[in-house]
Amino acid sequence: MNAANRPEMQNKRLMELTSLWDEQSKPEMFDKFTPADLRLMLETFAPLQDMIRQIANNSAAPLARVIPALASAPEAKTAAPDTRIQQQLEASRAEIARLEALASEDADKLKKAADSIERQSEKIAALKQDKTQLEQQIVRAQQGAGNLQAEIDSLNKQLVQFQSPAELQTLRDDAELARNLGLELPANDQQALIAMVAVLAQKDNLERLWDNLKERCEAEKRPANNQELSLLISALGWYNHNWKLRPFRLLQPVDGASFDFEQQQKAKHQTDGETLSQIWLPGLADGAGKPLRKTLVLTR
Repeated sequence: MNAANRPEMQNKRLMELTSLWDEQSKPEMFDKFTPADLRLMLETFAPLQDMIRQIANNSAAPLARVIPALASAPEAKTAAPDTRIQQQLEASRAEIARLEALASEDADKLKKAADSIERQSEKIAALKQDKTQLEQQIVRAQQGAGNLQAEIDSLNKQLVQFQSPAELQTLRDDAELARNLGLELPANDQQALIAMVAVLAQKDNLERLWDNLKERCEAEKRPANNQELSLLISALGWYNHNWKLRPFRLLQPVDGASFDFEQQQKAKHQTDGETLSQIWLPGLADGAGKPLRKTLVLTR
């Protein structure tokens, strides 16, 4: 179709469409309505153009109000639920934090309780061990007590057969010497023996015994007799019982030896002579051999 015939055909079609418009035809009457027909009406059909303008003018404001409302409506609908959910979440978090704090406190308490139980268990174990040791000590003590009782019984038997020693009898016969030594001998021989040994086993009393014997020898101008020598030797033995590593000893030179001033002394009524003629009283020396009491001698 050439361009010259096109306006005539469009006018003809426009008249047909106008007739249909005026008749308010049913939709099925527009089955042959084409896009070209729509374009033709939009460009040239005044009633359709007026209708479009009216629709545009009347619906602009409502649409302006509706579109933002529609856009914000989901937010409005979801805002309240979101706020409630957020509050619930915060409350849940707070509850979880509270429960975690309680759990932590409970864990600390359980740990302290476990530590306390462990310490108590250790104490109980130690007490059980102590109990076992004490029981063993009691058994040993009972055994020792039995042995001790046996020894006591044996000593009692010996005491029944006890005879007074010669040293005790010497002191009983020599009350002056016993008094000078500070001894008060009881009538019971067993108790008297204990008192005698306890006194003469001391260093000071051993030296005091020697001094008393020396005075008696010089006063009576004689050597110590056998009873006095026996008492001195026994007292020295009692003292050395406690000093076995460095025992004291008697200084006993022989007759005819040269006089030694470092270890011997002459009786007070004699001054001449350099040769030993008689030993009146043995001297005393300490554990190092140093004279504590020089030997009492006579010289010629």
